[in-house]
Amino acid sequence: MGGYAHAGMAELARNLVDNTYHDLVALRKTNPDAEIIFVGHSLGAGIASLAALLLHKNLHGIRCICFAAP
Repeated sequence: MGGYAHAGMAELARNLVDNTYHDLVALRKTNPDAEIIFVGHSLGAGIASLAALLLHKNLHGIRCICFAAP
């Protein structure tokens, strides 16, 4: 996306998106008003924020709540 991220966090975020994308699209189709929220603390916050950024351009209504993000 033109920025920089920790390689390990970026890899885990990409894996998370790759493994859940089709389920999230199906959720959006059956519940168009549903909000998808990623929540994380510390390392999980870094991964949650990157995953939300990766999904944001393809799925609307993505939110992310991070605590003590790196």
